[in-house]
Amino acid sequence: MDGRPTFRLHRTPTLSTVVFRPAAADRLDPATGNALVAEVRRRLLHEGTAVIGRATVPGPAPGAPEDCWLKVTLLNPEAGAADLEALLDLVEHATDRAAADLGDRHPAKEA
Repeated sequence: MDGRPTFRLHRTPTLSTVVFRPAAADRLDPATGNALVAEVRRRLLHEGTAVIGRATVPGPAPGAPEDCWLKVTLLNPEAGAADLEALLDLVEHATDRAAADLGDRHPAKEA
């Protein structure tokens, strides 16, 4: 994910699970940002392009509501960097479409 300002890692992965969210979600109020992340996941699933898990993480401030994140577990030893880049491209495109549908006027590619 280095070099991709359209995503934010929850933390550096230590195993095969990567938890991240579109940076566009951070520019919205928490409820709308979480709705954006959930919609991205749903779109990819319904389109049949990717199956991505969901994770909830405590909000940034004490007592803040939980944030919705995307979770990818990499299990295929044959997967290479090009496969991962293609997956991130799918997530970026789904984010742009979902943001437009949610009324966000700041597409994911504007960081």
